Amino acid sequence: MVKGVIYFVGMGVYNEKGLTIEALEVLRSVDLVFAETYTSRVYIDFENLKRLIGKEIVVLGREEVEEKGEEIIIKPAETGKKVAFLSPGDCFIATTHMALRLEACRRGIKTYVVHAPSIYTAAPALTGLHIYKFGRCVTLPFPENGYTPRTPYNVIKENKERGLHTLILLDVNDKKKTYMTVNQALRILLSLEEKYREKVITEETVCIGVARAGSPNPTVKVGTPRQLAQEDFGETPHCLIIAGQLHFTEAEALIELWNAPKDIIEKNVGRKITSFNRQSRL
Repeated sequence: MVKGVIYFVGMGVYNEKGLTIEALEVLRSVDLVFAETYTSRVYIDFENLKRLIGKEIVVLGREEVEEKGEEIIIKPAETGKKVAFLSPGDCFIATTHMALRLEACRRGIKTYVVHAPSIYTAAPALTGLHIYKFGRCVTLPFPENGYTPRTPYNVIKENKERGLHTLILLDVNDKKKTYMTVNQALRILLSLEEKYREKVITEETVCIGVARAGSPNPTVKVGTPRQLAQEDFGETPHCLIIAGQLHFTEAEALIELWNAPKDIIEKNVGRKITSFNRQSRL
């Protein structure tokens, strides 16, 4: 029996408009389309997407993908079907989906990746920070029974010691449909600082909160941890960047584009930043 193929297709960071032309062509050509939305919050209009591709889309939950994925997604490809599996962002970034691809390969099924925008590139591009100056990324989980793992705190510390920025992905509780906000994340980090007291999150730490990257109305705010913990970032998805040592061009971008407070930016950079014409600010 001739085996089919599986396309792992990224949906982008906000809605169905983040799909590439290549992705639409693939979705129109396959026999079955599956999708998951539990790894990040996306505003996909699946009814509109169904009209665009001319076929049904089955949205799967975490348990269906992680426990029954071989049966639901891989088995049809074994019988000759062409299958597409959609996930937020770029398909294998901060997900466990590689297990499905590897299992498909073990069974002799061809797999292809159709890339899309990811928060890994969208956040630096939106804020004006240099991708070269980012260190290890980390996910900040919701506390469970009053406990938060120390790992996020340690990662920020290690990156800051090297002068690097930290992109913090914020937790998603798919069952409760709750999405961590920048405000919650900063309060958790402040509590970790209070616990460990290693001066990782201080009053001079430059924090950049990002909301709805990739949408027509993204929000970016810059300030100290306590300042941003009080700000309104609007609807999720959110992410948080803890700045390391800013390059002067990054500092200029934060001030010019996002009205960052000059005092904390200049303390970070160690020099005066040229004033700008605020009329050009986005």
